[in-house]
Amino acid sequence: MRRFLGSVLLMGAMMAAPLMAQARHAATKAASKDPSRCSVAFTYDPAHANTAGGQGFAMQGAGAQFQVRVWRGLGLMADFAGLHAGNIHSSGVGLDLTTYTFGPRYTWRLGRMSLYMQGLVGGAHGFNGLFPHTGGATTMANSVAALAGGGVDVALAHHVALRLVEADWLRTDLPNSTNSAQNTLRLGFGVVWRFR
Repeated sequence: MRRFLGSVLLMGAMMAAPLMAQARHAATKAASKDPSRCSVAFTYDPAHANTAGGQGFAMQGAGAQFQVRVWRGLGLMADFAGLHAGNIHSSGVGLDLTTYTFGPRYTWRLGRMSLYMQGLVGGAHGFNGLFPHTGGATTMANSVAALAGGGVDVALAHHVALRLVEADWLRTDLPNSTNSAQNTLRLGFGVVWRFR
């Protein structure tokens, strides 16, 4: 009986080996056909930011992202964005904010769909606003910026994808009258061009 079970297991292993090799070859071939060695995305970026009093306000903007894949799903990217609010809470004060952040992004491919997450750091420049500090107030200020989130792209053609949504938490430390910290929910919708 043991000899029979051993023979069955040996035959099963011999039959499974070519199937496993074929699956590995198919995965390697699919990875070599991945068109996104690098990509460029242009997005429309609506955002919801907070004020010192805890009230929120809407901002509108646009962004550009540049990514280079370095190993499998891991890539390095740069994100540049600009946001604008014209009249916050009817105060007569607006805000223009530009951010530039850099860091890793990891992407999972599921057929035509790509899911990704990222964690980036860099800087922020606020202008045409009001930034109080101990010596008074200025109309422009700079701070560190952190961006964390993810999104979903869907391939439309070999080199073009649609960014269905990207949702990011943006943290800046521009001067305000309380804790000098801003938390912003930034969304992104747009088009992605992929290059080999």
